[in-house]
Amino acid sequence: MTSDKQILGMLIPEFPSQTHIFFWREIQALRDLGCEVHIVSTKKPDLSKNQHEFSKEVVNTRYLVPFPILKVLCFLLCNLPWFFRCVSYCLGLTQSSFIEKLKAMLFIPVAANLIFFVREKNLAHVHAHSCANSAHLLALAHLHSGLPYSISVHGNLSEYGKDHHAKMRNAKFVATVTKPLQGEVLDACPEFNEQRVPVIAMGVDLSRFAFSEAQREPGSPFKLCSISRVAFLKGHTYTLQALAKLPAELDFHFSIAGDGDMREALEQEVKDLGLESKVSFLGFCSEGEVIRILQETDIFLLTSFGKGEAAPVAVMEAMACGKAVVCSIIGGTRDMINDAEDAFLVKQQDPDDIARALRTLMEDDALFHRIGEKARKRAEQQFSHLANAQKLRDRVFDIDA
Repeated sequence: MTSDKQILGMLIPEFPSQTHIFFWREIQALRDLGCEVHIVSTKKPDLSKNQHEFSKEVVNTRYLVPFPILKVLCFLLCNLPWFFRCVSYCLGLTQSSFIEKLKAMLFIPVAANLIFFVREKNLAHVHAHSCANSAHLLALAHLHSGLPYSISVHGNLSEYGKDHHAKMRNAKFVATVTKPLQGEVLDACPEFNEQRVPVIAMGVDLSRFAFSEAQREPGSPFKLCSISRVAFLKGHTYTLQALAKLPAELDFHFSIAGDGDMREALEQEVKDLGLESKVSFLGFCSEGEVIRILQETDIFLLTSFGKGEAAPVAVMEAMACGKAVVCSIIGGTRDMINDAEDAFLVKQQDPDDIARALRTLMEDDALFHRIGEKARKRAEQQFSHLANAQKLRDRVFDIDA
């Protein structure tokens, strides 16, 4: 069965930011599939360092904060039953302290502003790419007139605050980007089944991130790169320590693309390890620049650790380009990678294991090329942004496969 009205609201916290390119790809794919997609966000981020082409979409994005105070006040006065239901929702948050419950009431006027947006755009459904406070907004808006909503979970629930059952219980579905996250949601909502918690990954534009067979000349330095926020949990320090352990005969140059608060500390570490001539910091890179970097790269590294990383899109991008990937075992990377077949998985925070994987690739030219070829095949099978956007569209609008 197909819905006659495919008008979708996409709720993304603080859109657009440095890491939101995969949301933008999904939105574009949904539009290509015939959906009318309107972007709504909590508040406008600092765009001074965000140079993605999609940043211009900010002019078409509705921001919920600040909200029109007089209009919201009139709405609350005219909808007192809904207001009291919202108060009951906030006071009923079983995992929150009393102060946290009072703070949750501040979401009520923001939810009213969301309702205005839903009415203005005639939205049939709103999907949130967050299970933090944005999910509370949808749960509160649902209490007004049964607004259909859904949620995508991109990381461990512990990273998204508390009271997930309250946020999710009225959702049409809660999608997760990996199988392990599906288990977390099922634990938080025991009444759900797997049908209501589908695994729908983010994806990659396979036509833009095209296969680029390694053309490295024998004996020339290996080109290594990492593309991510330059943040503590991304584990750049362990990559640097691993590089310092490589034998002198394995020549390389490592490029770090991305920006963040760890850059100064990492620059100092590069000096301390004697790697100044072998490591470059590229800063923030647009999608076009990322594609160029990947096309020229031999080996891609992402050595994140801890919680919050689920299904790294940068890994998907590198595999789509046919690059040999070394990635830590984190989140759902075991679902994305067949170790030593289409990429290499390494232990978290283990420079020795990272160095082992790099040596294996750099010392076996046939394996190096074979891994890249199989990486592209894996991307074609699993990481297409069009295929995954269609799965989301079909769930939202009850379109039978």
